[in-house]
Amino acid sequence: MSKSYQSPLLERYRRYRTVSTKLNHKILNAYMTTAIFDSATQTLGLGKNKSLILDSEDELAILMEYGLYEIHQEDSKNIIQRYYENNKGVNRIERELLEAMRKAVTGLFVIKHLLPQQCQLKLQGLDNPARTVVLTDINLSQSAVESYILFFRPIELAELTMTTGIAFAFEPEMEKTLLDHWKNCNESERYEKIFRLSKEQGIPTLFG
Repeated sequence: MSKSYQSPLLERYRRYRTVSTKLNHKILNAYMTTAIFDSATQTLGLGKNKSLILDSEDELAILMEYGLYEIHQEDSKNIIQRYYENNKGVNRIERELLEAMRKAVTGLFVIKHLLPQQCQLKLQGLDNPARTVVLTDINLSQSAVESYILFFRPIELAELTMTTGIAFAFEPEMEKTLLDHWKNCNESERYEKIFRLSKEQGIPTLFG
């Protein structure tokens, strides 16, 4: 592995990513219910007759993210918000992650500039041009192309911004279609529509 992948920033990134993965499992084990799981499966079209129908392991992660963030129960709170209210985290990193996760919202972003040596991408909001993000992602920073469009939920921490582990990538020609979905849907509907669009016209990507 080259020295460019051994910076203090990337060490922090790997540490936060590892803790984030374990934290997601904690939250799912504590608050994921059969009703939420079935609702997510049905909405995203990833199951039939109580059986999962997945094209890849990535779709299981997509299903879990949808269940964590996009399904709001009678109290108008999603699983992340409910967990945050009752569990502040067992250490500093968990606390920082929970704070960022409960505030995280999806966005459409254009890749404006790649920084492969730093494993980062500079992004500008497509739905909101005033929203800019410097995303740290080792795999994506090496494989993406400037002008690609990304739909994902930034986890914005004090020292870095990362994905939840899920993002959908599109060619620039998809801009109008994506913006139409964005403008005409609420947040959970956007996720469903853009996920289904990614299965038909998205770009296969590797994140992490």
